[in-house]
Formats: sequence, C-alpha cells, structure tokens
Amino acid sequence: MLRRVALWQWLLIISLGLSLVYYWYVVPAGDDLGYACIVGGAEPYSVPWWKYGVWCVRHWLYVNGRWGNYVLPLVAEAPRWLRAVLGAAGATGMCWAAVRCAGLRRGWLPVALIACLWTVMPWWDSFFLYACNTNYVWASVFMLGSVLLITDRRKPSYTPWWMCLIAFVGGCGHEAGALPLIIGYTGYMWLNRRIPAGRERRLAICFCLGAAFTICSPALWSRFLTATGGGVPDDTPLWLFLKSDIIAGVLWLIMAISVFTASGRQSLVAMLRSRAGIFALATFPAAAISVVSGVVGRSGWYAELFALIALASWSKEYIKRPRYGLGLAIAAVTVLQLSVVSFWQWRLGKEHLQFAEAYMHTPDGVVDMQVTPDDSQPLLTLWRARGVPDGDDVYLLENLRLYLRGSDAPWPTLRGEVYDTIPAGAQLLTDEYYNVYVTERDGIEYTVTPAAGKWHVTRRVADPGDRY
Repeated sequence: MLRRVALWQWLLIISLGLSLVYYWYVVPAGDDLGYACIVGGAEPYSVPWWKYGVWCVRHWLYVNGRWGNYVLPLVAEAPRWLRAVLGAAGATGMCWAAVRCAGLRRGWLPVALIACLWTVMPWWDSFFLYACNTNYVWASVFMLGSVLLITDRRKPSYTPWWMCLIAFVGGCGHEAGALPLIIGYTGYMWLNRRIPAGRERRLAICFCLGAAFTICSPALWSRFLTATGGGVPDDTPLWLFLKSDIIAGVLWLIMAISVFTASGRQSLVAMLRSRAGIFALATFPAAAISVVSGVVGRSGWYAELFALIALASWSKEYIKRPRYGLGLAIAAVTVLQLSVVSFWQWRLGKEHLQFAEAYMHTPDGVVDMQVTPDDSQPLLTLWRARGVPDGDDVYLLENLRLYLRGSDAPWPTLRGEVYDTIPAGAQLLTDEYYNVYVTERDGIEYTVTPAAGKWHVTRRVADPGDRY
C-alpha cells in the first residue's frame, strides 16, 4: 500500500503537516483585520447581519469582484484551528492541482514542480496574509481545478451542479488569472481546430460567467485607469517584469529558441495543442496585467504559476528516467525549507500574540517587551515569517488598533529608546494621519513614534516584499 504512494504525494502530505504548524501561528494582520472589522472586532460594521449583504454590494462597486474578499471577513473571524486548516489545505491543494494540470505522475519532475511552487513563488505576500491567501492561493486551487474539469472529456456528458459551481468560483477568483486562462483556452481550442461541446462547453461558460462577474466590477476599471493614467508604480516596467514574471520570461525564451529547429517546432506545437498550451498561452496576458498593475511581487503570481505548469508539462516529454535519488534530494531540501519557515513563524507568531494581548491592557498603547526582529530570520526562510509589526508597518498597526480597541484607542507602540522631544532631522514616514517619523543615525534608520507625551525610537526593519 505504501509503495503505491508516489514520492511527490509523500511530499505533499509532509507539506500539509508543516503548513498546519505555520498557519496555526499566522496572526491575521493588515487587510485581514480590516475585513474582520466587518463582522467583528471593537467596532463591527455588519450588525445587524443584513448589513453584510450591503457591504458585499458596496465592495463589488468600489473595491473588486473577487470572491475571496467576500469570504475574508468570515475567514479572519474564524476559529484559529479552522484558519490553519484552510491555509494549509489551500497551499497544498494548489500544489496538487498544479501537478495534475501538468500531467505528472511519478519520478522527480513532480517533486521539482512542488519544490518550485514552494520556493520561487512570491509567498512573502501570500503566506502571512489571509487576504492574499484567498485572492491568490485559494483562487489558484479553483482555477486549476476548473481547467482540470473543463479539459477532462473522459467523463459522461451530464454536468453535476457542483462542477458548475467550481467553474464559476474559479472564474471569479482573480481577473489576473481568469482572463488569461480564457485567452489561453481560446488559443488552445483554435490550435486544435475544435469547438467545445457538452460538459466542456457548459463548464467553460460557467468559468467565463465567473470571470465576467469580476471583470465587470466598476472598481476594477477605476483601479486600471489609476494604474495606467497617473498611479505611481513600484518600479519601471522592465524591473517589474524581472522581479515578478521572470519564470514566464524563461518559458518564452525556451519557446523562442525551439522555433529554430524542426524538432523544436514540432515539440512546441505539440505542447501548445495539449493542456499545457492553455497555461503557456495564458502567461502572455498574465504577465502584461502584472506589469500594468505596477505592483512588484504578488501581481506576477498567476504568470509564474502558469509558466511553471507549462514548463513542467513540456519537460516530461524529454525527461523519461525517474531518478528517485534526485527526487529524494529535492524533497529533502523542500521539507527542510518548510520546516525552518514553520519554526520561525512559531517563534514570531507567539510574540505577535503576546504583543496584541499586552496592547489590549495598556492605557497608553505602549508595550514593553523584547521581540525578535523580522530580519533576524535565516535566509532559508526566504523572509516568509512575520512577527510583531515594526514601527514603519503603519498599515498593520492601524488595523490592529481598529480591530482590538477601536478608532479612539492609542497607537500600538513598541517601547524603544525614550526621548522627551522628537530627534532632530526626523521626517514623516507617510503623512500626518499616521504621525510616525523616520530618522537616521550612523547609517541606520529608526522609526520615531509619539506615545504618552514621549517619543519612542526603534530600529526600522525593511521587510522584503512587504508594502504594508
């Protein structure tokens, strides 16, 4: 019985266990707490319950139409064990669906795909925020599941209602993933000179309807016009691409090189006519959306995911030998990396919980405790563990304040060096609303936070990928 379980399946089982540990100590923060205030916290919005429906309508009109945001208030307020289960199931479920979409079964290639999904994707955004989990990780599960259902023509012609629901939810997961998949699927059908029929057509229509629900949100077009007509991007278009969509670029380079030989062209056409072609073609619009968004990191989530699936599926035509030793080595490194991340999140997450508890009982908002800086974690974690928000994490601190104590509560402040007056040369970090300053001393930046008539100075910690 145990021999029938492939190595990649064992890796997923171990990953599920380690992810449970990780998510058990992931404390809702930032957008998570902002959405949690809809149904809970010190000043809940949705009381009575019917206001939740009103909020959903307003959210579609003024924020976006992604289904993950509509369930986020409930997820953020869910019991800790349920959030851990959902987080771990979503992350490992995405890996499972990716292996299935790539058509991999045994050997080291599916292990390598899972390892890449865990290590090269922009997890620094998506690991520690449930808002990113719902919009990227969980949405990916439904998108990939939809592709599996739509392209599986071995089943009977009737279409169960639950398949239609999965396809619809997959379509309204995220416009940066659903729309590229529709374009990729259209190109795949054209290359095969085929028109979908029966179950395939019904599920494809449900997926398109879900995508239309998201794309037709007025807020989406408002954000698009802002991004293209005057918004300030995180970087230049070239650097945005290199930082967020580099794996898609690798796929395009291989595709371009393959054109120069007859065998390469034959292989390329065969790949594009297979299910992998959907993902390969989808990388082009996905990367374009990523660059236009102007956001580094998570904006390239779908382009990178689709590129990894296409590369893995295409590679199986050339890699025939299983090489279990290589697979074991890759799996061991992946488990080690996940173990280190889980350990550090256990350490930092406990401190975050202690900080929040202490803040609840301090009259001036100042918490006197020693915390582990986020930048002290080893490189092997890839900066995916998060603890007590630093002084410059004003958005995280603001939502923590609103959720735990309300809008009239004092600012949550970690006690540092205390001064009677603001240090000379200190400048505002963002604006007067947050009232947090930055100063420099001996080449090191510090944040300066006013509390109880004093000024608390702590070292500024730059969190990679953290724009909150």
